[in-house]
Amino acid sequence: MKRLLFIGLLLLSCSAIRAQSQDKKTQKYYANNPVWIEMMKDPNVNFFEVNAAFEQYWAKREKPELENEEAGEHKEEERSFLSKLLKSEKEEQAERNEYAFAYKQYLKWRIEVEPFVQPDGRILSAEEQHEVWEKSR
Repeated sequence: MKRLLFIGLLLLSCSAIRAQSQDKKTQKYYANNPVWIEMMKDPNVNFFEVNAAFEQYWAKREKPELENEEAGEHKEEERSFLSKLLKSEKEEQAERNEYAFAYKQYLKWRIEVEPFVQPDGRILSAEEQHEVWEKSR
């Protein structure tokens, strides 16, 4: 009996370590790849996964300026030493501009779907959203 319990605990701890390792790999992947752009297009996507991918990607990047921000009021942030070594300022600006439109799309998408996010992260389908709208009339 003790042996069976020991094996069960061993398997449980191995699966927890594997899940943590997978979570770290996923976070690293999200931080290096703008997967949130394609994720938003999937009607069956988990809202929390898209949000995590977006947050991880932008965690160490300067977010693009939005139209309603004052023109000419560019935030002067000190670039890290590593950032200066790896990329020129022009390269960093080009990267920000490349994803500026997708960044704005994400903000709009988030506002649109947030009212329909379920506790498990599932977003109600268009039909379910229509039903909610009909009931609230």
